Amino acid sequence: TYIAQARGPVTAAFRRHITSAGGRIVSYIPNNAYLVRLDSGGADRLANWPGTQSVLPFEPYYKLEMKLLEMAVAGQLLPDDALLNVVLFPGSEPTAARRLAKLGVVVLTQDRTPFGAKLVARVPSDQLSALARLTEVQGLERYRPRRLANDLTRPRLGVEVFKAQTAADGTVTNVLREDYLGL
Repeated sequence: TYIAQARGPVTAAFRRHITSAGGRIVSYIPNNAYLVRLDSGGADRLANWPGTQSVLPFEPYYKLEMKLLEMAVAGQLLPDDALLNVVLFPGSEPTAARRLAKLGVVVLTQDRTPFGAKLVARVPSDQLSALARLTEVQGLERYRPRRLANDLTRPRLGVEVFKAQTAADGTVTNVLREDYLGL
C-alpha cells in the first residue's frame, strides 16, 4: 500500500496511470495524493511516470491517531482491555480476521464505511505496534461510544431554553407569525 502524489492537481490521466500500474485507489489524501493498494513493481512504474511527484510506502505510523502514535513511539502499553476502531482495506476482511486472531484481538462489532470494514476490537495491551504493521489495517483510533451531541450545544453556547409565553386562552403570544412578517 502506498501514498501516490501527483505532480500538481490530480487528473483523470493520473488515476488511469494508477490503474494501469495495477493499483486500486482507496481514498484521496490532501494534497494531490491518493492512498493506493499497489504492489512494489506497480509502485516503481508509477513513481517513474512524469506526472507523479512521489510514491511513498503507507507506513504503520500513518495509521495511528495522534494519541496512539504517542503511545507507540514512547513504548507505552495500551490500557487493559482497550477498545479500538480498526478500519480495514476493502476486500481484506478474511485475511485480516485470521491475522487479528493470531494477535489475540477480539472483534466485537463490524460495520461498513466508504473506505472498508470498521471493526470495534478489544486489543491486547502489548499489540498496538503489531496491529499497525498489519498490511490489511488502514487506520486505528481509540473507540468512543456514540452519543448525542445536540443535547450539549445549548449549555456550551449559553443559550437559554425557549419557553413559550401563553395568554389565558392558551395561545402563544411571543412568536411572530410568518404572514405577519410578510414572508
